[in-house]
Amino acid sequence: MPSPPAVPGKPAGRSLRRRIGRFLVRLFALAALVAAAGATGYVAHDSLPSGTANQAAVSPSTEVIAEPLPPPPPTSAATSVPPPQIGGDAGILPPLDGSGAASVKVRGTAARALVLLDAADGRVLLARHEHRPLPIASLTKVMTAVLAVRGGHLSQELRIRRQWLGIGGSSIYLVPRQRITVRMLLYGLLMVSGNDAANVLATYRAGSVPSFVEAMNAEARRLGLDDTRFSSPSGLLDRGNRSTAWDVADLARYLLEQPLLAEITRTKTLPAPHHVTWVNHNRLLFRYAGANGMKTGYTDVSGPCLVASATRRGRTLIAVVLHAKRDEFTVAERMLDWGFAHPG
Repeated sequence: MPSPPAVPGKPAGRSLRRRIGRFLVRLFALAALVAAAGATGYVAHDSLPSGTANQAAVSPSTEVIAEPLPPPPPTSAATSVPPPQIGGDAGILPPLDGSGAASVKVRGTAARALVLLDAADGRVLLARHEHRPLPIASLTKVMTAVLAVRGGHLSQELRIRRQWLGIGGSSIYLVPRQRITVRMLLYGLLMVSGNDAANVLATYRAGSVPSFVEAMNAEARRLGLDDTRFSSPSGLLDRGNRSTAWDVADLARYLLEQPLLAEITRTKTLPAPHHVTWVNHNRLLFRYAGANGMKTGYTDVSGPCLVASATRRGRTLIAVVLHAKRDEFTVAERMLDWGFAHPG
């Protein structure tokens, strides 16, 4: 039976509208793909080194980071400023020159190792067992101070946390929630050998004590202190904490290059927190003409240790005594006397 005749115009109109609709859908989809590809190419060009933009634009697996990661949170509870970077700021001084060093036995200088040098040019005047690795106790704090003073923010006031304390030994008696500046911590570190000050400075500057010790050892390598290994910022524990009279003397020159640290080591007394007065542990400041630093140290294993500096007639000498067999201050005095009498 023949089909009924179609109504003129209706089927043709519906078919045309469907074709137009499908065409518009495809057109919009194509436009969206082109726009996406163009945007990807633009971001890749701004984010990647020169020469990689075209490759990134056609590679769907390329990962583009649109925003930098935020900076790490501050380690100090008292500030929103991240800890300053440490290490690498001090210029390299000329190496010590031991070619003219005397090995004579100066009366009254019995020690396991010693070095006397001229701070101006690094000439070693007197040396004995100068490369023998030995525990150095709180002479470690010379490196701690050299690193901790860098980066500024010395007036920054820190709020002491309980977990930073409890190290024991020589102390400036910090307490939880106490507020104290970085500058005052440096005075407590060098004048009265505060182990708690060493830990707080280490945590503030590097985020943790282990991270600071890493920086100490990295700086020792950078400065050419090849026989030096640190295991703490305080030197309280002798295990793994070793250096030589030669390396300590070399490091002491860097401390004298820092005006604030040089000032601290020659300070005899200072009003301190808790209504007390700090008295510098270096007795030479009170009894030796021209004495102007630098640091004492003692543990049962290391014995008495001392870095002493003095200036006379414009000439500065540095004496290092490791494991003195008698009073370390007397040993340093005899060395300095000998050095000032032998200008070389």
